[in-house]
Amino acid sequence: MTNIPTATLDTINSRCSDRCPICKKWIQFCDQVIEDFSDIDKKLNSKSEIKCLEVCTIFKKEDIINGKCPYSKYSRNKTGKINHKFTDSLHYHYKCVLDNLSKEEREKLIQIGDSTAIKTHYPYYAGLEMLFKD
Repeated sequence: MTNIPTATLDTINSRCSDRCPICKKWIQFCDQVIEDFSDIDKKLNSKSEIKCLEVCTIFKKEDIINGKCPYSKYSRNKTGKINHKFTDSLHYHYKCVLDNLSKEEREKLIQIGDSTAIKTHYPYYAGLEMLFKD
C-alpha cells in the first residue's frame, strides 16, 4: 500500500532475545558475530551457536576465560564438575557469572575454561535469502 519495500522475516530462532538474568541488560552481538554475519561470502554453519573459545579472533582465549569479553554468553546445566547457582540453562553474560560467584567458584570456573558453556549466537533470520535472489 505504501510502496515501501518490505521483507517478512521469521525470528523464531533469532537468538536476539537473550537478557542476562543477573544485570537485566540485553546480551549484545559481539564484533566477531557482526563481522562474520556481514560477510556475504562467508559460509556460516547451520547452527546459530558459536563457541567463543574456539572461534573468536577478536579476544584471546585467555581473555575470554577471564571474563574480559563483554559479549560472551554463559549457559550451562549442572554437571559433576560444574555446579553453581548459574547452572540452570539460562543465558547470562559470562562476565556477570564470574562477578557473582565466590572466589573459589570463580577460580574453578576459570580453570575449567568451559568451551561448551561460553558461547554466543548468530542472528539467524529465515527470509533474508529472498533479498539476494536475482
